[in-house]
Amino acid sequence: MVATGGVVTLLATSIFQVSSFFVNFITKKFLVPGPIKETFDYVVNKELGLGVNRLSKGVLEDELAGYPGENTVSKVYRRVVFGLRPAFWLFRQLAGLLLNLIPLIGPILVIIVKAPNSGFKQHSRYFHLKGYNRAQINYFWSQNRFQYLLFGMITSTFEQIPVICFYFYFTNITGAALWAIHVEKQYKNNVIEDKEE
Repeated sequence: MVATGGVVTLLATSIFQVSSFFVNFITKKFLVPGPIKETFDYVVNKELGLGVNRLSKGVLEDELAGYPGENTVSKVYRRVVFGLRPAFWLFRQLAGLLLNLIPLIGPILVIIVKAPNSGFKQHSRYFHLKGYNRAQINYFWSQNRFQYLLFGMITSTFEQIPVICFYFYFTNITGAALWAIHVEKQYKNNVIEDKEE
């Protein structure tokens, strides 16, 4: 009797985890992208005092300190990876679904797998506002890889919580916007210091 109760509990947990995965997927891809983008833009516009109604591509300066440019090898590599993006995306979604079938530890594994990409995706709007090309984005990511991993673990953890995950979509994007503002202010301070020297 105890074994049957344990199996039923594990099965119910798996079903709950998979249904939560589907709800999160549909919400993130189809329901909240517009409001999330508007939230990011509002925070950036207000904190940086841009005073414009709509933020467009390249509204922030596209300077990237230390960026050496792109060589031929990295250009070929980037194009190959870009061509394989749909396959990588599909693989990540299937892996997330299958990992969610594992009771209790499945969501933890999903967080670990999604963390590097999740943190980085929170700044996709920032890169758009900067007007960065793919090579510049890859360079920025390589310089801040560890921070994106930590940020991704935090955002993925909060977004795995059923029902209240909708709230965390907006707090996470607000955090990403504040981080972007910090980067912008740091860049401007460095430019001012260089001019004074």
